[in-house]
Amino acid sequence: MKKTERTKEIKEKAELLLSLLGDQPSENWDEIDLNDLQRLLERLLQIYAHRVRNMDQRYIHEHGMPRPLPEQTTLTQTDAVIFIDQLLQLKEIELFEVQMWRSIG
Repeated sequence: MKKTERTKEIKEKAELLLSLLGDQPSENWDEIDLNDLQRLLERLLQIYAHRVRNMDQRYIHEHGMPRPLPEQTTLTQTDAVIFIDQLLQLKEIELFEVQMWRSIG
């Protein structure tokens, strides 16, 4: 499969998944298997980190670091903190370490 065909297929399937999930919390969100949710989150985080690590430095200089979410996100601060807190605990990362990372990056 050519890269453009694969890119198109990924976009179509991402749109389908987003459509199935809807924009607002609903019963179908509770029906998602926790293992499937964890696998999706893991892969999406890996993809985002990969993209950031491999970003062209000229692009970053001109446009800044790409944000993980759109500017007009529906994710609340509470949603973000719940996820971040659990992720930091899972990976045994302290806030102090995050602040050190931010200061050198």
